[in-house]
Amino acid sequence: MEAAGPRRSPIEQAMLRLRDTQVQLSTSKIRASFARMDDTARLFQIEYEETCAMLARVQAHQEEVATACFQVVEDSVVTVQRVIRGFLARRLFRQAVTLKAAVRVQRVAGLAVDTGAS
Repeated sequence: MEAAGPRRSPIEQAMLRLRDTQVQLSTSKIRASFARMDDTARLFQIEYEETCAMLARVQAHQEEVATACFQVVEDSVVTVQRVIRGFLARRLFRQAVTLKAAVRVQRVAGLAVDTGAS
């Protein structure tokens, strides 16, 4: 009677050793696969962080450009308003001077200006 377990033939023993070797190889392949996945994940994380930093720089640049454009437009609007106000004021002033001169000429010439008061 065998108390230590069944006796195995040399072929069975070789098959068991082969199976153990295959399990060890599979385990090491799985570990290597996980290591490669971790490396890939690290690379993606680095590229993601670089992309986020690049995006932040682009957004900051766009804000600077938008602010500069807004400032140019605002300055241009103020300049146009000043030019138009100045033009209108000069025209109004010339009309007032012309009107005063016409009234003086009429007074000097003796022409009565009908003011509506009798």
